[in-house]
Amino acid sequence: MSTGSAEDDENLDLKTKRAWTDKRESFSPSEIDDPIKLVRMRASTGLWDDDFNELSICTRSQETAERKARRAHFKLKSGQPRTVLNRDSADPTHNLTVDDICNRLSAESSSVVLKGKAWDHKGSRADVTLWKQHAISDYRWHKEPATRLIMESGQHLQPDIIGIDITRINRTASNPGVVIEVVHHHWPDQMTWQHLRRLSELNYIVAFYFVTSDLGRNNYASKFSRAKSPNEILVSHYLTNGVFFIDGKAVGGNPDANIDYQECKQRAIEMAEKSFTAEREIRKKRPKA
Repeated sequence: MSTGSAEDDENLDLKTKRAWTDKRESFSPSEIDDPIKLVRMRASTGLWDDDFNELSICTRSQETAERKARRAHFKLKSGQPRTVLNRDSADPTHNLTVDDICNRLSAESSSVVLKGKAWDHKGSRADVTLWKQHAISDYRWHKEPATRLIMESGQHLQPDIIGIDITRINRTASNPGVVIEVVHHHWPDQMTWQHLRRLSELNYIVAFYFVTSDLGRNNYASKFSRAKSPNEILVSHYLTNGVFFIDGKAVGGNPDANIDYQECKQRAIEMAEKSFTAEREIRKKRPKA
């Protein structure tokens, strides 16, 4: 498993990973240890997390005979616990891919079409268009942690990337919400999977974008092309209308939620790894420059 920076490792298990000032500056918990940045935080009329909950600053303390050492962190003033699915990742390959895709989608005058990889009965490629941005739509793209959605259970779902048409509130087949989950080492856990599937029943399309550290962002399982107009995202795994597809074929559907999840997870990982293996073999055969 890849590891992130020392700061990522230190902040990973903290509930609040970012605080905002009244000047819209953001600070991580580790920056509390910086005297200059701490002054700027304290100069603000308040500090808030990504959900506008007010925060207080807890500075680092040394270990004593009476208590253990405490690292610097932010805590909610309300003291109420937070339930979040999809914890922030400390995986650099995952995070760099999220940043890259979101930046490309957010580029000025950017338009996009989302396609699903598929094959016809003759074994030839027959990709399907899952969604194409309408000429009168204006999509805004957000990445975690600014993607948090509250679900029916009261839990929160925090996808990697969400695109929303800001010209209207309602979501339809013509202007669906678009969720992109970047998958490097980890498939979503079962609760997250169930919420993603539920979203796909509510005019959201959920695309799983597979990456590996050796093959990069564009590979046989997933590809983002800016050479075309509009930009094109091609994925082999996706959820639409509550149905999970891999290479154009519906997968799962078992009435037992646990069995269904395990089947979809296994098939998804196996098919992605199969694509990666095939691509690695082809790359080995290419003449070296």
